[in-house]
Formats: sequence, C-alpha cells, structure tokens
Amino acid sequence: MRNFAALRMLVIFSITVPLAIYIGYLLSNPFNMRGDGIIIALVGLLVSPLLLKDHYVLPFIFWNATMNFWFLPGSPPFWLLASVLSVGLLFLSGSLHRRNDLISVPSIAAPLIFLFVVVALTAGMRGGFGSEAFGSEQIGGKNYLVLFGAVVGFFALSSHQIPLARAKWYVAVFFLASLTAALSDLILAMGPSFYFLYSFVSPDVATYQAESETGFGAQIVRLAGVSVACCGVCHYLLARYGIRGMLSFRRWWAALLFFTFFTLALLGGFRTTFVTLTLLIAFQFIFEKLLRTPLFPATLLALVLFAACFLPFLDKMPLSIQRSLSFLPIQIDPATQLDAEATRDWRLDMWKTVLPDVPKYLLLGKGFLFNETDMRLTVEAQKRGYASNYQSSIINGQYHSGPLTTLISFGIWGAIGFLWFSWASIRYLYRKKERGHPALRTVNTFLLSMFCSSLLFFLTIYGQFNLDLFWFTGIIGFSIALNRGAENPKLSPQPARNRVEAPPTETRPASAPIAVQPA
Repeated sequence: MRNFAALRMLVIFSITVPLAIYIGYLLSNPFNMRGDGIIIALVGLLVSPLLLKDHYVLPFIFWNATMNFWFLPGSPPFWLLASVLSVGLLFLSGSLHRRNDLISVPSIAAPLIFLFVVVALTAGMRGGFGSEAFGSEQIGGKNYLVLFGAVVGFFALSSHQIPLARAKWYVAVFFLASLTAALSDLILAMGPSFYFLYSFVSPDVATYQAESETGFGAQIVRLAGVSVACCGVCHYLLARYGIRGMLSFRRWWAALLFFTFFTLALLGGFRTTFVTLTLLIAFQFIFEKLLRTPLFPATLLALVLFAACFLPFLDKMPLSIQRSLSFLPIQIDPATQLDAEATRDWRLDMWKTVLPDVPKYLLLGKGFLFNETDMRLTVEAQKRGYASNYQSSIINGQYHSGPLTTLISFGIWGAIGFLWFSWASIRYLYRKKERGHPALRTVNTFLLSMFCSSLLFFLTIYGQFNLDLFWFTGIIGFSIALNRGAENPKLSPQPARNRVEAPPTETRPASAPIAVQPA
C-alpha cells in the first residue's frame, strides 16, 4: 500500500508540474490568445464536476451581471453563455436518464418559440447571421445572438425549481448581481493600468463618463454603472420587503436605504431611470392594494414636503441629477437643459423619419444586418455635417422605441409574438400573485409590477427589442422557477382531502385512512 501511494504521488507530480510550467509560460505573454483559450479550457475541465452538479444556478447568478467573455468572438455576456451551458447540460442529462423535475409552462413557451422562429426566418431571408467578429462585412449578428439567448435563457431559468427555503437567497443573487455594473465606472476611474479588467467587465456603461472626460456632450459626470447598480439595489429592496414592509416602523432603515439608492441612481444622468423607478413604485402601490389605505396619502404628503425642501436647491446638485430631472417643469443648469433637450429632439426627429417605413416592413421585417461600409460612410458624413446625427442609428436599427424596433425589425409577426408573450406572462404573474404561496406574495407582487412597468415603458417611452427581450424573459423565467419550487410537495404541504377514520372493527393501521368520494 505504501508503494502504491508513492507511485500515485509520483504520477500526479509528473503531470501537474509540467502543466504548471506550461501555464506559467503562457501567462508570460498577455497577447497570446491561443494561450488564453488553453487556460480557459483547463479551468473548465477542472470545474466541470461542479458545473454538472450545479449548472442551473449560473443563469440566476449572471442574468443581471454586467460581465462578458473577452476570449470569444463578439465578447458575449456571461448570462448568455451560462444559459446555453445550462440548457445544453439539461439536454445531456435528459438523454442519459429520464427526468421528472423539469418545468414546462406551454402558455409562455409557445409564444417564445414562435418568436424564435420569426427571428430565424427573418434573418434567413434578410442575408443570414453575419457578424463583424467573424470577418463578415455584414454587421448585426450579435443582436440575433442576444435574442436567441433571451429565449434559451428563459428555459434555463424556468427549468429549475427553486426550493422555498432558498427563495430569499435566489432573490438577492438575481437582483444584486447588478452591482457589477459599478465596476465599469470604478475601473475607468482607476486609470489605464486597470483597463485589463474590462476583459471581464463590460465597458459599455462607462462610455458615458468617458465621453464626458474627452470633451463630448455637456461635460456632465454621468456614472451610468453606478446608476445601474443602485437600481439593482432598489429592485432587491422592493422584491424583499415591498412598499408595505419598507414603510413599517420596524424596517425604517429599508425605506431610508431605498430613498438613498434611488437618489444615487440619478447620478447616471438618465431621465429614464427616474421614470422607470417611479412607474415601478406606482404599479407596486396598485398591486399591493395600498391606494385605499392610510399609507397612500401619508406617502404623498411626505413626497410633497420633500419636493418643497429639495427642488429649490436643485441647481446646486450635481449636473447628472439635474439632467435626470430635466423633463420636469423646474429650473436647472442651462447647458444641462440644452443637452437633455437635444437628445429628446434627436429621438423625435428620428421617429418622424422612420415611421413612414413601417408599412414597408410589416410582412417581412428588415432584420438586424447592415453593411459596415455604409455605416462608416454615414458616420463620416455626420461628422462633416452632410447627414443628420441620427442616420447611423437608423442604419444599425437603434430606433430607441420598442414598437418601432419590433415592427421594423421583424414585422407584424414579431409584434404578434411579443404581445402574445407579454399577455401570457402577465396572466401567469397575476395568477401567482393572487394564488401563489403566501411566503412568496411580496416577491410575486414585485415581479408583476416590474413586468407591467417595464412593458409600459417599452411601449410608450423607450425600448430596444434586441436588448430588452432578455429582461422580460428573465422576469417570467425567475417567477416560474420560484413558484414551481414552492409547489414541490416536499417543501409545502398538500391540501388535505376529505377523509374519515377506518371503522374500529377493521384491523387497519390508524395511519391508513379510507378516502370517501363526494356524492
């Protein structure tokens, strides 16, 4: 036995020591992409047992995380690859042995499959799935990838039954993952020495602050990453405690935290942040049935008093906060007001230009592909003043309007699929809010409020179909996982049937009652 243990140690060292030397050699050259791929493959091999066991947790952890995979073409986000991996392992395990614990909600799966088919057919008839990351002159393939990932992500989320005992943990992980967005602003503030961290953290939200520092815009410090992170904290507090819970005297600190992070969220300089959070609170008040309680007039009175004390000093606040409130009839910094009005007029002018094109794409959508050369020429023309400043957005399909991006990109069929999915989701969320497990009443009310407020915002104010679909599928997928876990008979008692005890003359155990059928 001693000789066998020594031989085993010798074999282990003969493998690990050369492998460690080789990995060290690869790490010595940071520009060797092939070495990065080998290291990632080795790490994946080491963690594969953990992935096979707990892969279903990954989509919940990364769904709202602002992180990406730098070593893959197009730098796809973590949530997309986590969803694909989870669904792939589900199919693999299902092919090896029959599973009875998977969740199926046909009323929501059907419209999503319909949308999947519509997007695939539109892409096939409009030039395929070209992508600049793969050397194609056609750009836009990543938008298709994100849409497909949103559908796949729904099945990855909803396929897992969240145990009722761990519901609070999943709620925290799902919404507080938005805190990773603040890392984007932090890396930018730390300087070029830390820019390598953008290999893991998406730099997109930091571009607003970078443009301000390089002289574009109105020189407003816009911490977009901080804004996204604070919105995530507000969402978690509403999902965990609800408005009724936060306004109770026992949890005064929760209301204080919510108000603090609500205010900090305005540092991004987005008017949409204030509107979306306000809509969410309004729907939460409605669905918690607080409009006819003393809490509603008390809250309105508190808001009026706060506005009376806060608004006179608004012009002394950071410019980003002033910009977030610029749509209100209040006095703010003139340059900030002009910057906000310029972006508003920019959207209105673009919508007027694009609206006549809607009938042309009703039967067959435009899709997402566009030519790289056309985009570069348009950008140069904008710089020289020969083209409107929204022409590049029209070419790449970024219309900043939910209905327009849906109708023009995928025609009437995409609109039908999305409305079908939205209606089925609202019905499911409302049913679970009314009849779900009592322990999940607060989070179910929040998920319904979140879906309704996001849908109203998407249809009326701002939306991008290719970017927002994953948000809607995430809400409904998370709700299904939560509520189906609560329905598990091992976690919640089943309603008792009509039973009577066995007659004392029969030799039958007392624990085996006889069921009586109703007349």
